[in-house]
Amino acid sequence: MSNRLTTIDRVPLTPDVEVAGNMSETFLSTRRQAETVVAYGRALVDTVRAVGHAFSWLGERVDEAEAMCELASLNDRMLADIGLKRSDIPLLCQRQREDDVMTNGRRVAA
Repeated sequence: MSNRLTTIDRVPLTPDVEVAGNMSETFLSTRRQAETVVAYGRALVDTVRAVGHAFSWLGERVDEAEAMCELASLNDRMLADIGLKRSDIPLLCQRQREDDVMTNGRRVAA
């Protein structure tokens, strides 16, 4: 048989066992590296979400503090006009926090 029948463009038709084994190891190594990168990416996304939730929670507390300051700046007559007493101001924010319920990591009104 001629050499031309066993090779096409200098690539052997019969695979070399050693080369195939090296390719398999290279593929598995590359796959493990890709899985590791994907795991790190998912961890980064989870971290960013947690930071976002923390800033959201902090924003809610700031909004509550601003609302309390605004109500505290009103005089007793203005508070009475909207049906509040000065002692009711701290209770409003506390009641709203108690009505918030944690569900699957998200705040929803109960």
